[in-house]
Amino acid sequence: MPDVQPTQGRIAEKITCREDARAVAESLMPFRDDNRDPFFETAAHNILTEVIVSLNLMFPRIWSLRNLASIVSQPFALRIFLQRTAEGRELLDRYFAAPPSGVTRAIIAILRRCLD
Repeated sequence: MPDVQPTQGRIAEKITCREDARAVAESLMPFRDDNRDPFFETAAHNILTEVIVSLNLMFPRIWSLRNLASIVSQPFALRIFLQRTAEGRELLDRYFAAPPSGVTRAIIAILRRCLD
């Protein structure tokens, strides 16, 4: 697997598969060892991974961390990108109620925090 640290220039050029996307998500949002209830952290991590996968499908090799941060901070954009993959649609069904629930807002808050 290539080195996919998000501090490098154009991270999109280094991501070639879902495992690379997951590695970037993990480096942006590492799991906390002291987390007693990993529900929200796991949900946010899975969503971040799927958004990265979708970015690679829609804009291969040209998206940036700024694009990623913009998407996860906007619920409407987040929905659009999650709809692009089967896994993303599953996450939408699981975590994103309409209108947004407390669960949805908590997950989005975690995503925003990790990319600020």
